[in-house]
Amino acid sequence: MTCTGIPGDADRIRIGIECTVAGRSAWGRPHYRVAPYPASDGVARNSFLPVAVAITPPAGLPVQSAIVEFGYAENGNPESFYCTSRQETCVAASSAVNQAVPFYFEQSEQYSGVPCATGCTVTAPALSQRVVYYRWKYLGNSGQVIGSSQVHVVVTP
Repeated sequence: MTCTGIPGDADRIRIGIECTVAGRSAWGRPHYRVAPYPASDGVARNSFLPVAVAITPPAGLPVQSAIVEFGYAENGNPESFYCTSRQETCVAASSAVNQAVPFYFEQSEQYSGVPCATGCTVTAPALSQRVVYYRWKYLGNSGQVIGSSQVHVVVTP
């Protein structure tokens, strides 16, 4: 059996197939209408998307600042908060995404948290079309961790 295809046109997929079996030809020509291309949703998928995390410290905890640890399951255990293939926790320590330095590696880079004694917003830089796992940590006067949240999950557009 030998089969060849016939191309379609701009708004339809026209598939023509000719098959030869034992010297006899058979034709098939189903037609399919192609759906229009969807309109843009306005999401810039060529840069980091801001995931704003509103944090309110519990009463009585001497919170000075806060950070957000974040990562993706495709880079390891979601609770390890690896945002790249580098096996080190990623930290957001700003109220807005800085495209030049969007995050820090927890152990090998210096950072300070966002002032958060009465509440704050820390923005994690997320990749588009991913499931982001994150938690926030409360930091005391000298930057030591004095508390943390449970793990949260968000899907980015």
